[in-house]
Amino acid sequence: MYTHIRSLTRAHPVVRNYVGVVEQMGPEHLVVETDLFPKDALEFYSKYNLLQLDLSNAHDAALHRKFYTPARGGGQGDYRMGVREKLSNVVSALRAFPASKRAVFPVPHSTKPSSQADHTDTDEAKCLRELHFYLEPPASDPSQLRLCCTGFMRAQAASIFPKNVHFIGSVMAHVARELNVAIGSYTHIVTTLVDER
Repeated sequence: MYTHIRSLTRAHPVVRNYVGVVEQMGPEHLVVETDLFPKDALEFYSKYNLLQLDLSNAHDAALHRKFYTPARGGGQGDYRMGVREKLSNVVSALRAFPASKRAVFPVPHSTKPSSQADHTDTDEAKCLRELHFYLEPPASDPSQLRLCCTGFMRAQAASIFPKNVHFIGSVMAHVARELNVAIGSYTHIVTTLVDER
């Protein structure tokens, strides 16, 4: 998908309503290394947003200083608020009701309610808006459920895609582990696709 969106955005300055599917979202498929996002940066951002780092720890603080930059998303790519509770809600919904349509991971504003949205506040203009999770059997084996996900992006810079897909895949891996199911496909829906931020 990265190659596809790069080719689209280099040919057109803005692409509207892009939809793409990644069939394999296992850990071995999540690393799309670029100059901006070497593997260590991808892993840092996913762990940072999943609250798996302790910034009072010297090692984790050093990673933050090294990798957390405005060019890589800065506050706009900070999805930490309520992440544990949101993951717990997704797992609970799918565990209690495997056909649930309520297994949703929302990405709200970080510091104020969305009713106070201000288009000039870059940190609050989160690109990722929601992840919807659902259990679905693969065509090859209808007896086995897989965790699938659809993500809704306000905007996607092709240059930032490696970070987003790594984070979304890491979220899927967490939910799949909790449910003891395999990881399935991911559908990426983007309102405004551009090449660079």
